Amino acid sequence: MSMEESPYLGACGVCEQGKLRFHYCPACHTVCVICDECESLWVDLAKVSDDPGIKANGSFPRCPQCGETSERWPALAPEQLALANLTKYVSGKSV
Repeated sequence: MSMEESPYLGACGVCEQGKLRFHYCPACHTVCVICDECESLWVDLAKVSDDPGIKANGSFPRCPQCGETSERWPALAPEQLALANLTKYVSGKSV
């Protein structure tokens, strides 16, 4: 397992223990954040950034956009976040 720091949007409003990490669906490439503890998932980064307590769109591993289920959702690297103009949603980095 990599011990490299990865960016996160903020704390999870569902479990209040995990960090919301940036990922994308391998089937439809929808960008989302997934809690690294409870696996709740949000696709509207702006809304969850403004209100971490909003209802989740679903839970890993099922994509709420396309319905596909995949056990491996790639994480977005800082460079990918920058290219997608999403760095404004990064509130920190941690292991």
